[in-house]
Amino acid sequence: MAEMNFRKSALIVPNRIYPYYLLMKMYVETGDKEKAFENAQIVLTKEPKVQSTAIKEMREEAKIIEDSTILAVRRRKARPNGRLPTI
Repeated sequence: MAEMNFRKSALIVPNRIYPYYLLMKMYVETGDKEKAFENAQIVLTKEPKVQSTAIKEMREEAKIIEDSTILAVRRRKARPNGRLPTI
């Protein structure tokens, strides 16, 4: 239900960053890292009408989520079978 409402908000006011930020937070809480990452990228790239402290804080949090997701993917690629590489 919350996801539907956040998506609807994003469609009604597509120039706003906040609905995508809320979607990102929801996906983090539910463990959907892929969708959290997608929405973090939107938060980071969407151009705001006005720069504000709120936008800065949302982007800082989105950057943390983006970075942690990228790091997790790199770790998985380095150890595809879940084992440490042998030397």
